[in-house]
Amino acid sequence: MASRRGSRTGSATPSSRQKTSTAARATPGTRLDGKETAEKVLTHALRELDKHGAVNFSLDRVIDSSGVSRSSIYHLFGNRAGVIAHAEARAITMDVSDGAHLLRNLADRVESRDQLAKLIEAWLADAMTPARVRQRARRIANLAASEADAPLRKILHAHLHVVSDVWVETYEILQKRKLVTVPDVDLRALALAVQGVYLGGILVDVYDDDQVAKEWTAVVASLLARFFGIDRT
Repeated sequence: MASRRGSRTGSATPSSRQKTSTAARATPGTRLDGKETAEKVLTHALRELDKHGAVNFSLDRVIDSSGVSRSSIYHLFGNRAGVIAHAEARAITMDVSDGAHLLRNLADRVESRDQLAKLIEAWLADAMTPARVRQRARRIANLAASEADAPLRKILHAHLHVVSDVWVETYEILQKRKLVTVPDVDLRALALAVQGVYLGGILVDVYDDDQVAKEWTAVVASLLARFFGIDRT
């Protein structure tokens, strides 16, 4: 059975990696300013995070692939932890398909509770795709790494508050439109509970069984529908 996890390390060949490294280096006789240099470092740092996660993040590989000197990186970001923290912040900003933002953008356009229930099912099904499996594994790894990494923890703290606020706004919109019945609880706590369900999918990822993943999607969708009083028509 094919693994749902997909390729963790990508499919770059030695020649493609060599091209990337060559292309990343500045043309002889030119000098990059601080902003350009920072952008270059973050581009390669993001690739490093995608392939290896925060725990196994290698600054040496970033230096080699970007062509930016260690002294320049230290000047711009302070240290390895600073590079990771800034790269993680960039990844968060680039994550335009985040479930919270997706549901928020659709909250004003959902026509019925039945349509909302189908939207939740689609969101959960997307959570089981190989790309989301890798993304979830990375988030779990970063959460673990942040216990001993203050800059990274600060970034994750800020991101969690922003995303939770988006969830709260979504609940308020759906409740105002009478599409859900939101329990009388602190909506921030509710936002964290739903995000916890998503991250809890890591157990399904480790179990690595397509049928179980499909059933997990159906079970969680049903539980959320009942929790929010979404009656299917």
